[in-house]
Amino acid sequence: GDHIIKGIVKKPITECSVKFYHIIPKNLKECTFIVTLSVGKHNHPPPPPRKTPYNIKSQLQKIIDSEHILDLTARKFLTGSMIQTYLNGKSISDLHPSLNNQSKINYYIEKTRRSKYPFGQNILEVAYEFMKHEKSEDSYIRSI
Repeated sequence: GDHIIKGIVKKPITECSVKFYHIIPKNLKECTFIVTLSVGKHNHPPPPPRKTPYNIKSQLQKIIDSEHILDLTARKFLTGSMIQTYLNGKSISDLHPSLNNQSKINYYIEKTRRSKYPFGQNILEVAYEFMKHEKSEDSYIRSI
């Protein structure tokens, strides 16, 4: 049953036979619990995990922080020597299934870029960096 239309795999939608029942008390202030019952057997696999564990995320963040963030892309990151050493011949999705999507890596890179350069790479960022370091003895930007 799968059909490919314009490069997209269309799977037939099968209804899951599991029924959910929610028992909610009349007065939630007196009884603050809600009961959820599920009856039946799922006819589909569980969804893949989306949240990356903290220890893996922090290791990736350290590697991203050590890279030149301004022109870093997910492709450059994934082919870089630091991440290759960390992965030790494995693929990034072997670390955790949530990293199977490259947009997760792009998100981490963009988050780091926004925290280091909140005004981007335009004149606002130059002014921001100038004001941040104007009292410094060896500031990179001398005047605007």
